[in-house]
Amino acid sequence: MDATKRGIVPLMNYALQGELSKGILPNLLQYLAQSVMTGCLVLRHPDSSQGYIFYKMGKLVHISLGTPAQGKLPQKDVTALAVLLAWDTGRFQFRQAVAAPVETLSAALSSLLMQAAQLSDEETQNTGELLHERSVLRPVWPQQNESLYIDALALDLLSYLDGIHSLSEIAEAHTLPLNATIATAQQLYAQGLLKPGAQLLEPQLIVEFKSLLTTLVGPMGQIIVEDALLELNLSEDAVPERAFGELVELLRAELRKPAWRADFERGLARLCQRYGVAL
Repeated sequence: MDATKRGIVPLMNYALQGELSKGILPNLLQYLAQSVMTGCLVLRHPDSSQGYIFYKMGKLVHISLGTPAQGKLPQKDVTALAVLLAWDTGRFQFRQAVAAPVETLSAALSSLLMQAAQLSDEETQNTGELLHERSVLRPVWPQQNESLYIDALALDLLSYLDGIHSLSEIAEAHTLPLNATIATAQQLYAQGLLKPGAQLLEPQLIVEFKSLLTTLVGPMGQIIVEDALLELNLSEDAVPERAFGELVELLRAELRKPAWRADFERGLARLCQRYGVAL
């Protein structure tokens, strides 16, 4: 299969660029190896994370993942490759004749791909599923006599995670690239330095709460729910189950008519049953 059929667009002087999609990256890596290329394959994710895969005469010699503008490269080599292979969106461009800052890999491409796949499988087993942007985690700090060797981003992330806010909220609040935040959390989880925090409510439940309040009191219903979330310092798509009772009480306090309260309680009971939530 030629490069064009793989979704890879050749340009002048054998430069390559195109859109990332599922299955593209392994084909692209093999194409560069078979073409005995030297240079850097730059991968850009929509969340601003960037990956760099360096080739020297068709051999993959170094991989890094991070955001150079912030001076952080939290993932390297096989760990970085495992994350990059999971990307199903973004863009890529091959920059010919760009030398690697350091050569850290010597294994064959097939071996590296196998190691990356194995790493992903191990992480899946450790967590039950790969972490995602809505994962809520809390740190597990090592004992004083234990050595802790982690990079700056991982150390920052340990201090930011509170068992309440999701990874996407943490990344946004501290201007971290989301993909790198998830990848770093995954690595920390596998090392036993993170544990699950509060379970989150389904975002659709909050949407239905807005609909219920709007039915009862009109357009102000949506504002009532948003104000209650703001008071609790929560976002609509990351409400911990343990905060559900507080949220309900704030909403109840805004319903001054007995008829509104009665209808709200009936609607609340239906939603709790539908989403398996207990007060």
